[in-house]
Amino acid sequence: MKIFIFLHITLIFLFFNVNAFSQKKSEELLNKAWNYFEKDKKYDSAIIILKQGRITYPKDIEIIALLGQYYLRLQQYQNALDLYNKGLLIEPGNVGFLLYKAQSCYYLKMFLETEKCISKAKQLEPNNAAIYSNSLVIHFWMGKYEIVTQEISKFKQFGDSDKEILVFGLMAESLLRQLNLSLQQATCRVKLKFECVGKPLFSYEDRLLLQLIF
Repeated sequence: MKIFIFLHITLIFLFFNVNAFSQKKSEELLNKAWNYFEKDKKYDSAIIILKQGRITYPKDIEIIALLGQYYLRLQQYQNALDLYNKGLLIEPGNVGFLLYKAQSCYYLKMFLETEKCISKAKQLEPNNAAIYSNSLVIHFWMGKYEIVTQEISKFKQFGDSDKEILVFGLMAESLLRQLNLSLQQATCRVKLKFECVGKPLFSYEDRLLLQLIF
């Protein structure tokens, strides 16, 4: 019985020591990759180190997160998307991965998937201001200014006052006003041409304007 207890305690001790050693080694790897990328601008070396780290520590969330961010910054959007999909298999409820996946999908023009990622993130953490800040910026890029103005109110609701993010809301409101005014102007010009000529004779400016709106 004493021998069994001794062996059990020894195994527990070894388990925690191995885990602590693995964590230390993965932290060293992360620091090394960060230094290569941020300080030395050796982007390829940083990517290689993190990819090797993925082989040694395939379920390390921090390695996945850093490698994914570097893929995005290097505009390797398909690599980023593939990686975040793998990360979400490990942690399906990781909101950070969902938001980064949404960015990857946006750059790959996978807009429906972008919306799905944002929607799922909101379901998981409906009171997370970071989700709404990411959502309104992505929707601003997509030209969905009505959604941006809605997201701003949610963003403010959770007590966040990041001025850079709020600027997107102000720009969206301004652009919406301009588009509404432009739409009214275009409608009036088309109506006048119908009345005067009997058919719409669009000018170059009209065609550009209507193409922008529709």
